[in-house]
Amino acid sequence: MSASFYTGICNQQGNLAASGTFITSPYPAAGRAASAPPGLSVRSVSVRAATITVPGAVTVRLALARGARYRAAEHRIGLLIVDRAGQPVGLDYTDQRTLADAAGNASSVSLAIPPGVAIPRYGSLYVISDVFPL
Repeated sequence: MSASFYTGICNQQGNLAASGTFITSPYPAAGRAASAPPGLSVRSVSVRAATITVPGAVTVRLALARGARYRAAEHRIGLLIVDRAGQPVGLDYTDQRTLADAAGNASSVSLAIPPGVAIPRYGSLYVISDVFPL
């Protein structure tokens, strides 16, 4: 064995893979539509800026057209913040919470902003429902 650090996690050479491909089934699966969800839209966006000691949040309230359904338990709604240059802001994008209404439909999603993290003034927010931007 060479003088390099041996991890034994990924292979016998001690190389830790830093990139790869996640292989999954083609979208749509399980009868889901291959287009943006009908009747789902953004109602409002609110931002509570983080301070040095207090976390903030970006919250998006969703709207459903009459008769439309969008079950929170069956879908993933994500928020992505990018700066003016289109680069993602370094956040833990898994620290999101989706709320449902009494019928189980997604009603809002919030992304936590850690203390001390500033959101770019001239950035953009993307609301992504499964794989489709709203």
